[in-house]
Amino acid sequence: MDSETRLQQTIHAWLKQKLGTGYDFAWIHQAAPVGPHERPALYWTAFPSAQRSLPSSALVKLIQGVFDRHKDHSFFLLRQRIWTTAALSEMDRGMVKLTAKRARQIQEETGLFKGIEEIEEHVVAEPEALFFESSLLQPAPPLPEALFKDEREIKAYLENLQAQVPRGDVLHDYNRPIAAMLVGPDRRALALSLHQGSINKTLHAEVCLCQDWARAGRDALIPEGSRLFIGLKPCQMCAAMISHLSRDVLDFRVIYLQDDPGPLAQGTTLQRDGRQISWSELEPELS
Repeated sequence: MDSETRLQQTIHAWLKQKLGTGYDFAWIHQAAPVGPHERPALYWTAFPSAQRSLPSSALVKLIQGVFDRHKDHSFFLLRQRIWTTAALSEMDRGMVKLTAKRARQIQEETGLFKGIEEIEEHVVAEPEALFFESSLLQPAPPLPEALFKDEREIKAYLENLQAQVPRGDVLHDYNRPIAAMLVGPDRRALALSLHQGSINKTLHAEVCLCQDWARAGRDALIPEGSRLFIGLKPCQMCAAMISHLSRDVLDFRVIYLQDDPGPLAQGTTLQRDGRQISWSELEPELS
């Protein structure tokens, strides 16, 4: 066993001693001082192991929390290896692919973590929380009350909403004009969200929608017969979270209005499962 793995095992032992059993852990051990921190630092969070069906995890909370609470140093911190005690899900891998560099599961712990007093400890998100709660997150737009008469009306509504997103010369200071809307089998809008990536790189419209849906205390999975309309083809991170939330839903489809030819939108879980379709492919079915 190499010294790095042994060190991470002892960190796991310390975290487990701190909280006890019943939690998955995720952390970044920053061996060298960074930014205003004069000592090595440990950035960590935990997630209740019994809640793995939710669109969240220790790793997801850690990455979202680093972007929110340590934004000035997030790029450097997320270049380090992320360690987690839970098996990496497709959802975890998708978020790492888009926002970080590498992650690895640690399976055993041994001994006690020595020298904790010499390391700055940063709890990135409260261990008991099911989701990272950002103080910067803007509330979702209100849902339209009337039923949509058809898919074309849904498309027009989404496009109009996206056109209202403010834009400026410095693009990364503004959210991208992308919206997502979950529509029930009766064409009633069930959930609506906008891209908020300017405040947190993980907050694509789809991630916001999935997590808001679960936060609202629903039964976790989205309803049978529902459709998710999205302004842009989902990336690997978003597709994996959508798949996680709809894993046992038989009648469900994602419809995206605009293609994304970039590599991060290729080979996604939704593509592999045949659960997404472009508007140009759907339109002939509506005739």
